[in-house]
Order: sequence, then C-alpha cells, then structure tokens
Amino acid sequence: MPTPYSAAQEARAALANRLREIRNRAGLSGRELASLAKWHESKVSKIEHAKQPPSVYDIKAWCLHCGAGDSVAEELVAALHAAEGMWTEWQRMEQGGLRQAQEFVTPIYEGCGSSGVRR
Repeated sequence: MPTPYSAAQEARAALANRLREIRNRAGLSGRELASLAKWHESKVSKIEHAKQPPSVYDIKAWCLHCGAGDSVAEELVAALHAAEGMWTEWQRMEQGGLRQAQEFVTPIYEGCGSSGVRR
C-alpha cells in the first residue's frame, strides 16, 4: 500500500507525464511552448519532471497553446487539485510527527518475511 507521500508523488508525476504527452502530440518543443506562453524556458521542463507543480493558469495556457480542448484542461485541473490534496495531507501528517506515518506502514512490514514478500 503506498504511503501518502508516494501517492502524492505518483499523482504529480502522472500529471507531469500527461502534460508532456499533450505537448509532444502538439509537436512543440519545451522552448516553443514556453515562448508561446511567455514563460521562462526552464518552466516547461520543471513542470514535466514534476519539480514544480503547475498552477491552474499554467494548465489552461498549456492546453490552449497545445490545442487541447477545454475538457482536457478541466480534467488536468481536477488532477492538480487531487495531487495538491494529497500533498496537503502528507504535510499535515509530517507536521504532526511521522509517528502516524510509521504506524501506518508497520503492519505492512511486519507482514513481510526476510525476503520482503508479504506472507
């Protein structure tokens, strides 16, 4: 079972991959998209590698310049909000101490033998 942190990371990575796919289908390089959107040229790379989360505005501009429809943009905005919610949950858990997170995964590890395979 994924931890809240890994689930949040996976959600961010999935959103980043989807944005990359949209840009590639549009036949645009990262620099071309950045130029069209009037962004710094490194912003596209940071978003696509999940180093920087996109804003709602970024997603809408991305979809506009790549020719993706409004429904795609709204789907991606929903995915962004879901990922942000996961991050918020992880941050709350971390602020309260990692004991809760450790208690969450302990039964999983205890169910594994020395081979690391769940019994």
